[in-house]
Amino acid sequence: MYSKSQMPTSAWIARQSADGTVHVVPCQMDGYLNGVGRKLFRFYDTADKVSNLINAGEIRFLGRTLHDTDYCTEGDRPAVYESIAKCLFHFYESSTVKHLYLYNETNGAWYWKHRCQPVDNNNIANVGCGESYTPMWDGTRLDTIFR
Repeated sequence: MYSKSQMPTSAWIARQSADGTVHVVPCQMDGYLNGVGRKLFRFYDTADKVSNLINAGEIRFLGRTLHDTDYCTEGDRPAVYESIAKCLFHFYESSTVKHLYLYNETNGAWYWKHRCQPVDNNNIANVGCGESYTPMWDGTRLDTIFR
């Protein structure tokens, strides 16, 4: 079902609502920019498409449509974080997730962050709940990469 070019590199696919909450599902395969990143940018270009994708649960392999997407267990609930700062805290705490793709419902744009991207240490936020400091969002807009 998967070609040799599709690597088992995990990613998080996230949607930030207008109220600031962030809904996240993992994607197990092909999390690289030219895999998941390109598909999200080209085929999941509306808030409805992104919401339907995330609400369907954990993804094994992202297809061009919801019908073509291979889910681990349909109906899994997405993780919900009350802010992008809390989402980033958990992203950096994860030892296996390398890429984070975030759809911002306010401006309709996709953003990408790799866990090894340099972080501006002066741009931090206290996320509370006993958690330490975490960097604020400084992801790259996908429309600057895929024109």
